[in-house]
Amino acid sequence: EGLAGLSVPDARVELKGAKKKPPPPTRGPLLVTHRGLSGPAALRLSAFKARELQDCGYKGTLVADLLPDASPGAVRSTLDSHKKKHAGATVAGATRPFSQLPKRLWARLV
Repeated sequence: EGLAGLSVPDARVELKGAKKKPPPPTRGPLLVTHRGLSGPAALRLSAFKARELQDCGYKGTLVADLLPDASPGAVRSTLDSHKKKHAGATVAGATRPFSQLPKRLWARLV
């Protein structure tokens, strides 16, 4: 709620947890809408991978990696460093450590 209209310039989207082989991940801009996700990454997953989606019964967990070029360790390190640097500030009010994430999304995540 409250995230419609947000876009992330580069995201990796994949379907996990399907009973059959899920389609491979796709990557590109991602848009949050009032009804879910859209944009090239989500549309590629649904359009170009239609057979694989049908094979897995359209069931699974959609995973969106909003920082696809950063490893989990690098993200954690950046967040730890950001926390130390902005120790007295509220997390949402502090400068975003990942400039590619919209301010409204950052505030919502924290």
